[in-house]
Amino acid sequence: MNTNARQLARHAFLVFALLFVIATQAQNTSPAKVFVVATLYRHHATTPAYGVDKLKEVISAIAPDVLVLDVTPSELSAQKVHASKAEYPQVVFPYVKAHARKAYAAEPDEPDFTNVVNSTIKSIGDFEKAQPTLAQTIDRYEDDVYSVLKAYWKTAADVNNAKTDLVLSGKKTLYEEFVGAPFTDGARFWTRHMSDVAIRAAQENPGKTILVLAGIENCGAIRALLHQGGVDVVDVERWLRDHNL
Repeated sequence: MNTNARQLARHAFLVFALLFVIATQAQNTSPAKVFVVATLYRHHATTPAYGVDKLKEVISAIAPDVLVLDVTPSELSAQKVHASKAEYPQVVFPYVKAHARKAYAAEPDEPDFTNVVNSTIKSIGDFEKAQPTLAQTIDRYEDDVYSVLKAYWKTAADVNNAKTDLVLSGKKTLYEEFVGAPFTDGARFWTRHMSDVAIRAAQENPGKTILVLAGIENCGAIRALLHQGGVDVVDVERWLRDHNL
């Protein structure tokens, strides 16, 4: 190869390298795409349209680079959760392990976790003692709400849509009104903490696809807080419908 040819080859290589660096930087500085997807805990087992197999299908279709999970740091470390969160040992933890994905624990660590839980339990107990008949009525109402929703839910998109958020927000608002400030404050602290973790995950992982898995009754509030935080939140209902899920 003569001198001119070597110079041309070197110039072409430098141009290619520069374009590669520019493209990489552009990708790394683009905002993360954040999906907020509902989990049902014990209700997965009795919801034909959204059992754990359907949740697994949704997660696989989204193919997240990073997951923000509805677990405490110790639960994430030990890969063990309360028995009510059956979707984690069956679907979520195996996915994280099999695909070597980065995961964030979005529930508060100690002592906040215990403080909030104990305060919530006490406020519910006080309400049940003060108004036992009303408490029983509210329990039946909650069961009825989920029975109606399960009849309405035909697809994963239905579970994750605005109508579902609205119904559950109304139920939660009534419950907070009767149980009182400790319950309300605890619920707000919980969703704010989860949202802050999701915002941090989006900031630390630009250009990545991030999946936030949250209990269904918190999803609407979390989506709203993420929008307020300037996060690029995907319209999950539309995305799921576009992907026939």
